[in-house]
Amino acid sequence: MLSDMGILLAIYAVLLRLIPILNNRFSFMYDNAKDSLVMLEMFQYHKPALLGPTTSLEGLFYGPAWYYIALPFNILGQFHPFASVAMVLFLVALSTFVLTRVFGKTTGFLFAVSIGAIGTQNTAWTPYMTTFPMIAVFILLSSMKHQKKISLWLSALLGLFVSLMFHFQVAYAVVFLPLVFLVLIKEKIPFAWKHWCVAFFAFLLPMLPQAFFETRHDFLQTRSVIRYIHTYCSESQKIQPNSSGILRVKEVTEYMFDNAKLSVLSFDQAWIATIVLLFIGISIVKRKKNFLVRTSLTFIVGSFLFYLVLPIKPYYLTALIPVWIILFSQCLQTVSKNSRSFILVSYAVLSVVHLQQGIDRAKQYEKTDVFFLGPKMQAIQTAYEMSEGKPFASYQYVPEIYDYTYQYLYLVGQQNGKQLPTEFSYAAGEYTYIPQKHVQRSTTRPTFTILIVEKPKTNWLYDQWKDRVTKNLEIIETRKINDALTVYKTIPKKL
Repeated sequence: MLSDMGILLAIYAVLLRLIPILNNRFSFMYDNAKDSLVMLEMFQYHKPALLGPTTSLEGLFYGPAWYYIALPFNILGQFHPFASVAMVLFLVALSTFVLTRVFGKTTGFLFAVSIGAIGTQNTAWTPYMTTFPMIAVFILLSSMKHQKKISLWLSALLGLFVSLMFHFQVAYAVVFLPLVFLVLIKEKIPFAWKHWCVAFFAFLLPMLPQAFFETRHDFLQTRSVIRYIHTYCSESQKIQPNSSGILRVKEVTEYMFDNAKLSVLSFDQAWIATIVLLFIGISIVKRKKNFLVRTSLTFIVGSFLFYLVLPIKPYYLTALIPVWIILFSQCLQTVSKNSRSFILVSYAVLSVVHLQQGIDRAKQYEKTDVFFLGPKMQAIQTAYEMSEGKPFASYQYVPEIYDYTYQYLYLVGQQNGKQLPTEFSYAAGEYTYIPQKHVQRSTTRPTFTILIVEKPKTNWLYDQWKDRVTKNLEIIETRKINDALTVYKTIPKKL
């Protein structure tokens, strides 16, 4: 029965995340495109990635695990940007099914409809992947707690998933690791020396690419971490200028409340969140002997205390989404079956309302902004139409400065048989900012120059780009993709 319910909830979870992003209405920005360029290079040139994306700390990187996990889906999807999102949806389905099997249908359902989970899982941004190792570690800790003799395989998996947190979000991993230690010790889980050794070895395995990078680059990341520790006060403010004193407590509390609200609701209403959190607080007293409740509180309270000292950004707390869900699910066991059924039915109805709102918002953003993939793909298609089948150069202005999104879309177009522009860059003669590009300079003279221009956020920066790129060009055709994206067809000015 639970297997059937797990499958149904997994399908429901995927639909809630998939329907709003159909027709390429999902985020495809600087970070997404840069990750995709790395994976494309890995496939085309058999070049394994040793590091992931950059972190907020200069000289420190995420691990490359996400590239290796998402690469098979990108190969199967011919490197369409949706391929990485499809990988996330696969993990969502798997997580929902497993949560239902292990912790019950209430937990699986709450994960499926959580607006916080949905909001972080209909895109493919690496730091949002932290929910998945958190779920795995929670399941492993629960399994260990209820076993008199722990298998070495469980120990190895625990070390592996803790290590993966460093690949997805280093800023939370440094909090996550000591909290896992604390649970093992506080709950008196029978972890013998052989288990610690196996877990440690499994923890190191995913770190091998980074270790190889360190030995080849004079321990760059190690030196960055040491420098950060030595100059902690100034460096931490560079990462995030958090408040201090009592204002820091207020700041972290607000971040935690927002994280809890998005985690335990299927519809965004602060007053409902307040009631739910008060209910959780009262119910904890009744369930304080429950292992999942105690462990949830260890991660929540522990994260709060750590971030009173460490730099914090709101998205660092993404990993806590399944923790709040598991805690809420356990607290719901304190109410009658009829009351619980009423709450869950209400959540199901509100999840559909939230879905419709998400669809409406996506359609509106598609008309007014450029963070979705759809308008960018339309701009590329328009560039080819404007060129009339003749050679053309393409220059892109984006507020993010580097035009990784359009670079990637042109390269994927080449994979599908389209002719590359004679030059495609953010400005003429610029090649070095994308080492994954591997495109030889063309000697063909372009008939037209296409300009893809996103709405600027900084006028002086756009004016500099415009003066540099367009001073010798004459615009002969303009096509507006949406309110924030325009494509221009130009020819050289007549002297």
